[in-house]
Amino acid sequence: MTGWIAAVPLDDLEDEDVVGWSHGGRYYALCLDDHGTPHCLDAACPADGAALAGGLVEGRVIECPLGCRYDLRSGQGDNGHRIGLYPARIGEDAVEVSFG
Repeated sequence: MTGWIAAVPLDDLEDEDVVGWSHGGRYYALCLDDHGTPHCLDAACPADGAALAGGLVEGRVIECPLGCRYDLRSGQGDNGHRIGLYPARIGEDAVEVSFG
């Protein structure tokens, strides 16, 4: 198990925003849902390849810039595609991610 990695300072995440982050040669998207729960997911929409960092969070759903929507809890999209999700939590002053 790799443990938890500090990914993005909490101050960098605002309501409805999605922030890009790279680690280990891969790219991810980080956001907070409407309950303040952090989420880490694959950076690109699996349906159209659009960067999710350009998307929008509404409630517990992320919408890519081209309109595909994914449930942040299950990764299931309204288009039949599924996006990769990774464990995330709020640490002392950053969102932390685990790949373990």
